[in-house]
Amino acid sequence: MRSPGRVTERLGGSVSLRVAARCGSPLLVVRGERAPGEPQHGTVLVGVADDTDASAALFAFEVAQRRGAQVWVLHVAAVPQPSGSLPAPPTARLEAELKTQLGSEDAVPRMAISALREKFPEVGVRIDTVWSGAARALVEASRAADLVVITARHRHGRRLGLQVGSFTHALLHGAHCPVVLAPVG
Repeated sequence: MRSPGRVTERLGGSVSLRVAARCGSPLLVVRGERAPGEPQHGTVLVGVADDTDASAALFAFEVAQRRGAQVWVLHVAAVPQPSGSLPAPPTARLEAELKTQLGSEDAVPRMAISALREKFPEVGVRIDTVWSGAARALVEASRAADLVVITARHRHGRRLGLQVGSFTHALLHGAHCPVVLAPVG
């Protein structure tokens, strides 16, 4: 099997990015490394940062139910970075604040999908939280998934027109399986 050249890969990626920046309904971008007939993983991966990812989570649960697969919720969180200009807070206080934030962040994906777990009780669920390198973590996790679902986040940049966010860009260029961009809503 011949791999597409760099030019073909870049052109395909740029078309995907342009379409993704303008989509108003779920968009499936087929990519990946699996050969036809290769065994499936039985996993639909969904990236969840907060409750604005509800449409992506719903789409993932619907697909998982149809396929008889499980949903793997990968929650993207950020550890606050102390400012270099301020003195470091006392260690005990910092540890207490970090422990509180860790507990809060762990609750985010559980709350985001609680209604979906009730609506789709037959769908198995795995939940993991990533604290840094979220885009890289989603790309790497796509190796063990049959499909990745994320919310299509658009942003205005220095260039004219809509652009996709960094997670979307990373997945469209590096995912190891097909990617669905679900609109916010």
